[in-house]
Amino acid sequence: MIEVEYVALPKRGISEETCRRFKYGVGVNRDGDPVQVANYKGVQKIRGADKSFAWLGSPPGTLFGQEMWRPQKRLVITEGEIDALSYAEATDCKWPVVSVPNGAQGAARTIADQIEWVSGFDEVIFLFDQDEAGQLAAKECAALLTPGKALLGTLPRKDANEVLLELGAGELYKAPFTARPFRPDGIVEGVDLIERVLTPPEQGLAYPWPGLDSYLHGQRRGEMVTWVAGTGVGKSQVLREVAHHLWTTHGERVGVIALEEATQNSALSQVSLHLNQPLHVPEVRSTVSDEKLAAAAEEILPGFAFYDHWGSVEGDTLLPKIRFMAHAMGIRWIVLDHLSIMVSGMAAEGDERKRLDQLTTQIRSLCSELDIGLHIISHLRKASGTPHEEGGAISLQDIRGSGAPAQLSDAVVGLERNQQAETPELRNLTRVRVLKNRLTGETGEATCLAYNNNSGRLVETQPLVEEIFDGDGDF
Repeated sequence: MIEVEYVALPKRGISEETCRRFKYGVGVNRDGDPVQVANYKGVQKIRGADKSFAWLGSPPGTLFGQEMWRPQKRLVITEGEIDALSYAEATDCKWPVVSVPNGAQGAARTIADQIEWVSGFDEVIFLFDQDEAGQLAAKECAALLTPGKALLGTLPRKDANEVLLELGAGELYKAPFTARPFRPDGIVEGVDLIERVLTPPEQGLAYPWPGLDSYLHGQRRGEMVTWVAGTGVGKSQVLREVAHHLWTTHGERVGVIALEEATQNSALSQVSLHLNQPLHVPEVRSTVSDEKLAAAAEEILPGFAFYDHWGSVEGDTLLPKIRFMAHAMGIRWIVLDHLSIMVSGMAAEGDERKRLDQLTTQIRSLCSELDIGLHIISHLRKASGTPHEEGGAISLQDIRGSGAPAQLSDAVVGLERNQQAETPELRNLTRVRVLKNRLTGETGEATCLAYNNNSGRLVETQPLVEEIFDGDGDF
């Protein structure tokens, strides 16, 4: 054990009397170096000049200063011994204060070990450091106590000692009186939402087609929109138009994760839209000079980031890429084409329905966490009546594998096209049906899109419904 002398700590603003009462002093270690010593029950915690810590004896699992107090009205718990001494200094050692012995990392375990003693106080204020680690530890500790007993203190500086030194004892003294009751994450008092309620509802960024906007009132960050259609109906083309519109009209960069095409093809499709020419058709490409193509690419492609998947389509691989696009690249809109292939690429654990549920839940949580707008494509199961590829009407029950995409999406949009219709005009006509609309609940046939073979674009049109569709809603 190190022989301890109790003296004032002027650089910390702590008096000799406070140090003596808490048995915190100075001494010399076996190497002759000066150290500070915190006496716990039967052991000592040594603080070196380089802020390193060591124990003489086994850590006792108790709180620093615990033996000084009997349970009463209020207990303040800090993250370190110096902070506990600082609060004691500000209150003339009249109010119970202790600290955890091993900082934020081991705080919850110590509180759990001493839960009976801590719970003897009417209220417990955690006055931890204001950094991320300290605040997380404070919440973990508070969650161990009976609901309503724990409070979280807020300090105008990093820790209690900085408040004492820079703002004075009076500012530190009143910190517990401004502490807020701890509530588990996710529980919000109604009065705390008044300002949000008064905020006007957000008008989303317009879609390329006013008919769809009249139902969905635009697209918003934090929302997930699922698009469904039969095989070959044109889901990818519709999403290319949406992505193109986000950049050219709204100036919003878009991350494109197209799992069934190479990145150069995804990029070329955006250049095609920009030039109003289907450049994937050899005869069309031959009419466009390299100079014109390069100029268009330089103008349009800065608005996009494409994921080169190299055949890796598992959810565990793709989700971090979305996170990177949002955090590192500042991208706030993602197009994911398509969800079903991500499920087929996942490890074969459980059935497809379960994997799809898990993946959709992860994607929806990521959408909210990152505050991004997310457009995803999901496939349909085989129709019991008119095939979807022949214009059969789509319902939410037709989504392949699981109800999760329908349940978790803010909107679901079905695309219906009869690829076997009698005339080219009808074969190129897509009906857009809103199947789910969390914003207003309004669903139904929103608009029709006609594909122009010359421009490669989808143009909104309003044909007479009775001339195109039969009484069952099919083409």
